[in-house]
Amino acid sequence: MPDAHRSWFSANMTLKECENKCMKNCSCMAYANLKTEGKGSGCVLWFDELINMRTSGEYGQEIYIRLAASDLGMKLSKKI
Repeated sequence: MPDAHRSWFSANMTLKECENKCMKNCSCMAYANLKTEGKGSGCVLWFDELINMRTSGEYGQEIYIRLAASDLGMKLSKKI
């Protein structure tokens, strides 16, 4: 997981709610669903640069990173 210096956390959100919250904020660079011990799941959003990315053991946490379509080499067409 990246450094949490510029992040936001909620203990009561599903992965879909977490994704929706990130997609509504242009500054959101990534999101993840965190399993909190004995309390279900939570949501963490990262803003600005993602720094100090590292893995944590054999069972790492999934992180969803937002990318522009241009970063993926995709061409988008728009119907008018």
